[in-house]
Amino acid sequence: MMQLNAAQLVPALKAMENARLAFMIWGTPGIGKSAVVNQYAEATGKRLVDIRLSQFDSVDLRGFPSVSDGWAQWNAPRILPFKGNPDFHPKNPVVLFLDELLQAPPAVQAVAFQLVLDRRVGEHELMDNVFVVAASNRDTDRAGANRMLTALANRFVHVEMVPNLDAWVDWALDHDIDSKLIAFLRFRPELMSTFITSKGAVTSEKVFASLRSWEFVDRIVKQKLSLDLEVSLCAGAVGDGPAAELKAFWDTWASMPSIDNAIMNPDTAELPSVKRPDVMFAVTTALGERAEQGTFGNILKYCDRLPPEYAVRVMRDATRRNVALGLHTAFLRAVTKYSNYWKA
Repeated sequence: MMQLNAAQLVPALKAMENARLAFMIWGTPGIGKSAVVNQYAEATGKRLVDIRLSQFDSVDLRGFPSVSDGWAQWNAPRILPFKGNPDFHPKNPVVLFLDELLQAPPAVQAVAFQLVLDRRVGEHELMDNVFVVAASNRDTDRAGANRMLTALANRFVHVEMVPNLDAWVDWALDHDIDSKLIAFLRFRPELMSTFITSKGAVTSEKVFASLRSWEFVDRIVKQKLSLDLEVSLCAGAVGDGPAAELKAFWDTWASMPSIDNAIMNPDTAELPSVKRPDVMFAVTTALGERAEQGTFGNILKYCDRLPPEYAVRVMRDATRRNVALGLHTAFLRAVTKYSNYWKA
């Protein structure tokens, strides 16, 4: 099965929609499968219908039976975008998202056969503008997933979602994630997810790091708690080991060279040591956060004294946070200077 990160899934979703193929996203718990589908629907102006088949009985997808003029008929569930449903308009596209698909028992999966491939259940047919997407943890993840019936599996195009630092940083910058947290995961990207251990096995710990739980850490940090309580709660989100490393990194952040001095005196301000990558990541992430029209020129002067790969990281962060900085004169000069690194 091919592996895609969050950024790669966006064009993949679009391609599958255009091809009118049902799409199945696999991945470990907390990796962001649901978030990607939600963001795709929002970005493309589609209505998201999130269905958890584990909450349905096998007959529920067809609806409730009644008798009219001596004939039995099935009244379709109003939550599904079947033709004739007054809650859905034929001109408004829909993403039908079957999340946590494998938590559904086999009998419900069997009913989903027809929904996924034939786009209908019994006499009820999906509207033409419905794109079917499903997601699930793997059956080896100990996440309550049943085995996928072979006949259902053959009705999807399958990919596995994997964590990717650059894709996560792009998301983090768009969602106001704390800069210290972004810098830390740049320094220790292997801690983005600890669900799979270094030996390739599923962790036995109840608490493990995932992209979801790192977002929890960001919410905890924003509460401005005492350090001891903050670290304890972070450990409850991502585990003792990652939380301890995060605390050590925060100590580094507190002792890094002055960012104010770097901006005010870019030619003479203290530089971080290249022998301390943790400090380098802290400084460059902080510079990217502080970049604006009035400071960007001096920030890029300071970056001229840093290794090129770190300078480019500042430029990427700054323009991601503020697109208008991409037209700054100093930025245009720097892009030319670092063209080989910018394209890498």
